[in-house]
Amino acid sequence: MEESELAEDYQQPDLFSGAQPELDLPEVDQVAELERWLHSPEPAEDPTQWAGLLHPGWYRVRTDGTLDHRGDVLSGVLSPDVCTLDILEARQLRADEVLLLSRATEPSATTTVRTALWVRENAQWQQRFEQVSPEA
Repeated sequence: MEESELAEDYQQPDLFSGAQPELDLPEVDQVAELERWLHSPEPAEDPTQWAGLLHPGWYRVRTDGTLDHRGDVLSGVLSPDVCTLDILEARQLRADEVLLLSRATEPSATTTVRTALWVRENAQWQQRFEQVSPEA
């Protein structure tokens, strides 16, 4: 069939201009679900479950520049950030590393942009680092 015979509203698909990161990888999907769970109300009920998903060297840079450490979670000083996440981008950097970029909406309607690095050690994914920035 020649192009002139195609319907007027038919256009050849452009396979590469709108390429998105591969979100269908099982590892990326699993990490995205773990990230959403970390920011759900559920971890607040049992901080040890929350801390179990945080790497022993975990830390977070908050919007004001202060640092949180895993020990703050275990001691109860730090409570989970409950918010709704919209994953903007997820990339598998290496076989055992996933980088997530998300927009978080807190119950107060404040929005932030979050970057989280997840690493897999001994077959378990753990968040290694998170940076929270105010959305402009």
